[in-house]
Amino acid sequence: MEKIMVVYDGTGASELLHRQLCQRLAAEGIETQVRRFDIQRDSASGLCSASGIREFRGSIRHLAENIGDATMLLVHLAPVSREVLEAGTCLRFVGSERSSVVNIDVAEAARRGVRVCYAPGRNARTVAEFTVGLLLAATRSIAASNALVHAGSWTRELDRAPYTGVELEGKRLGLVGFGGIGRQVAQLVGGFGMDVCYYDPFPAQGVELARPMGLDELLSTSDFISVHARAEEGAPPLLDAAALGRIKPGAYLINTARGQLVDQDALIGCLLDGRLAGAALDVYAQEPLPADCPLLHMPQVVLCPHLGGLSKDMAPRSAAFVIEDVLHFLRGEPLAREYRAQGL
Repeated sequence: MEKIMVVYDGTGASELLHRQLCQRLAAEGIETQVRRFDIQRDSASGLCSASGIREFRGSIRHLAENIGDATMLLVHLAPVSREVLEAGTCLRFVGSERSSVVNIDVAEAARRGVRVCYAPGRNARTVAEFTVGLLLAATRSIAASNALVHAGSWTRELDRAPYTGVELEGKRLGLVGFGGIGRQVAQLVGGFGMDVCYYDPFPAQGVELARPMGLDELLSTSDFISVHARAEEGAPPLLDAAALGRIKPGAYLINTARGQLVDQDALIGCLLDGRLAGAALDVYAQEPLPADCPLLHMPQVVLCPHLGGLSKDMAPRSAAFVIEDVLHFLRGEPLAREYRAQGL
């Protein structure tokens, strides 16, 4: 009988996964042992471990000491490091609710014959819709005007001209990265009548939503630039000072991907000197933003606390993806979302 450990990391997502898994197994009449494990936090949570994992929550040591004879491990933010895999001598399957495997040592899992499944695309629609929301918020001063009304500053004498913006029709939207999220953004803005182009090292085939374009041309001709590329650990910013200097004057920059993709100091410089008309940011070089960050004092910038990938619909979808592959594994069927990296 398979012994499944579901790791609670303090988020509602792990609790939902546990509850829906138990309900589904009962409905399917599949006998397993399901155990909940509440992982402790420690000072290393969220940092890189010796195994090279990152963006995790919970104590590696605590999980390693308590994994016992579990044969299947289901996580959301919890660390599945080399130490955890070494301790889990009975492990055959790891399932993650996330759209990436940054908190799992996939090389060590592959070496030990442990299959890894995750949830790619779980929040693509969530981030895409949020991106379009930021696009509108930045160009039409929605956030600033909302704050003004709430502050009681809307009077008959108010000059509304500074709160007006530009329309999207006929303008060019440049997407830096054209994976699942970028493509959904292109689809969503189709009704605005925009000219949509994209830069990606691997141009899409048979896609009519947007046109491929070199990065320099995209930056110098786009009225709005939205970042959707993948961030490689330790890599320099894709949009460094030189790239930001090539942006069309008066353009807007939107970033819902990763803070390290954009040189934040150079971005601040472009906003201060007026090269950029504005920006809408959900990710930053340091999170949360430090109190002395100049972005906090720029009215032309919309700031959000890394919310783009979160929605009330996303957590059930993530759980459903993982549970689907748990059932496939228990039945000996092919897995739908197994992680397979090149060279592993």
